[in-house]
Amino acid sequence: MSNQPLVTGGGLNQDSKFSYGYASSCGKRSSIDDFYEIRFECVNGKKIGLFGVVDGHGGARAAEFVKHNLFTNFLKHPKFISDTKSAIA
Repeated sequence: MSNQPLVTGGGLNQDSKFSYGYASSCGKRSSIDDFYEIRFECVNGKKIGLFGVVDGHGGARAAEFVKHNLFTNFLKHPKFISDTKSAIA
């Protein structure tokens, strides 16, 4: 059994229009290799919330990379708001 505790939290977006929460607990492995990321941004005058859960697949390095880069790369795409599917691809 892991000695890592359940991790929980949450909050409100900047203008308190909605709330969010999260929870993470250790499964069969001795450590948690998964990450989450929550960001609020203003893009082309629109307020957006980005929420991600990244599975470590048995190691934290790839998941950590995705956590730190995915949303930044989405936001750099010129059609992120108008063609989100294209930005994700």
